Amino acid sequence: MMQNTVNRKCPFPHEWFSAAKSGINRSQIQPAVNNTLPPGPKEIPGLGSTVPFRLAPHRFLLKTASTHGPISTFTMGKKRFYLVDDAELIRKILVTDADLFARGRTLEKARTFLGEGLITSNGAHHDAHRKTLQGGFDPEFLKAYSDTIVSLSQRFASGIIENKIVDLDHEMRTLTMGIVAKVFFGVDIDQEKSELGD
Repeated sequence: MMQNTVNRKCPFPHEWFSAAKSGINRSQIQPAVNNTLPPGPKEIPGLGSTVPFRLAPHRFLLKTASTHGPISTFTMGKKRFYLVDDAELIRKILVTDADLFARGRTLEKARTFLGEGLITSNGAHHDAHRKTLQGGFDPEFLKAYSDTIVSLSQRFASGIIENKIVDLDHEMRTLTMGIVAKVFFGVDIDQEKSELGD
């Protein structure tokens, strides 16, 4: 999902995406005269899609994508968001033509406290960070990661009590943080917790 302000024109008109899917270079495309926005859900004036998104974000995004196609748009307050639900287009945005798409205002503002890293940088600076981290995603390393992920997931699943209501969002975040801590830092959070409790 990408964001932009409501009053700006669509940063990637339908013509660009149609051409992107067919392999035509963006520079060869004549922009639309009215630069129309992609389709999207009916919205409440001033609020946009804030209410349905906040109530059930996954359901809202799935319904928007299935109803309005591979490129759709919606607003929340004064911000416009673009939803891209097509693997080829996502690859073009994130990999093939990534230099055509800026990170957005939120990540630009985040640079002040996150610094110029992989998430916040664009262009050559981003490419340099990406190459540095790419080794961590080598197939041999990923196999080692997968063993850890399976082990921690099985430990997590064995701790679930049958017929007990759980906050799945909280539990999944805890599991994810445990996996990240173990894979990237070699720290077993559950073991650290038990030692701190003793």
